Amino acid sequence: MGYAYRLVGDMSGLDPKSRTGLLDARLVAGSHEPYERLMEAFWDSLPVGEFLLEKIEERKRMFAKHHDTPLIVEPHLKEGAGGLRCWHCSNWLDMAVGGRPTRPSRSYDRVLRERNVLHALAGRKLDLLSRTRQGELADMLGREPMTAMSDLVLAMRDLHREYQAALERLHETRFTLSEGVIASRGEVRFFGKTRLSRAAVGVSFATRLGLRVLSLEAPPMTGIEGPEAVHTLCSGAAVLRNLDRCGVLTMLLPELTRCRALMPQDSVHTFTVFEHTLRVVEFIDAIQPGTFLGELKEGIQDLAPLYLSALMHDLGKFVPGRPHEETGAEIAAEVLDRWGVREDLAERVVWLVRYHLSMPQIVRMRDVMNPFTAREFAQVVETQD
Repeated sequence: MGYAYRLVGDMSGLDPKSRTGLLDARLVAGSHEPYERLMEAFWDSLPVGEFLLEKIEERKRMFAKHHDTPLIVEPHLKEGAGGLRCWHCSNWLDMAVGGRPTRPSRSYDRVLRERNVLHALAGRKLDLLSRTRQGELADMLGREPMTAMSDLVLAMRDLHREYQAALERLHETRFTLSEGVIASRGEVRFFGKTRLSRAAVGVSFATRLGLRVLSLEAPPMTGIEGPEAVHTLCSGAAVLRNLDRCGVLTMLLPELTRCRALMPQDSVHTFTVFEHTLRVVEFIDAIQPGTFLGELKEGIQDLAPLYLSALMHDLGKFVPGRPHEETGAEIAAEVLDRWGVREDLAERVVWLVRYHLSMPQIVRMRDVMNPFTAREFAQVVETQD
């Protein structure tokens, strides 16, 4: 049992773990008045769309780490699919969008009881129910091992279904995605006045939650915060296509959407400049872990320069008469300045746009096995980053 102090003024800046803890908060003793003020501030400041994504992404990571089905021989009783966390998360998702907390089910009680028995047997916190522990657990419960495990797996299936049902309910209710953007029955709706970049963040959340973004023009908006713009435009091609579908991309990055029907002046490219750009982003999205490119991607601490330079690498093709990498770098600098992006990020993106043809040119025209070729390219790049 631990403790922490939380002030009313802290509510808007809470980390995900603290938000989740306060979602389950109960008054145990003391005055109601400060507790009510704290919880009112908590609910007023809860970023619902962001919180939902945090919980869902957390579940995906745990499913990938342990198991994504409850129908498994050696289940993880807390974090695996059908573990206790599935029930917790279904409750958190419902509460975040205005639902009431639900009472633990009989299936939850069964999984919790057997987890507690496993802890007692192991003499420590142990949530993976291995084959070697299953017989001991069944003996302590006075049950036949095979039957006990089958009943446990069915109980875990119930908890996993509760989590899946909570995900489905997100498509049936109404909640705020970001300032000026709501989800209503599985669709995105814009309302009132909001900053352009906040609306873009809302569309990003909606896309990642699997909500529908209709081909309806968003109302005219202005106001861009650099971090919000960067976060949104680095969220993948699906987000970009939805931003384009509702007109937000044109307001955010008109330099790209004006290239929608622009034909490339070479025989290498198959698509228009706009579509080619989105295909490049899709390629980055699709890089698989464990591959050569996957290892390179995982080694990049900040993917923002990669995604932003991919978005902007061919913007210069709209301006004829000069090498497009030169005009593209100038356009990228103007865009990033307009967004108020931090200087080091802007410099790296502009550099990548300016020299994005250098490596393919060297590969085509030089002997890549020659050490002098590597030195020549290193002189262009200058730093390992």
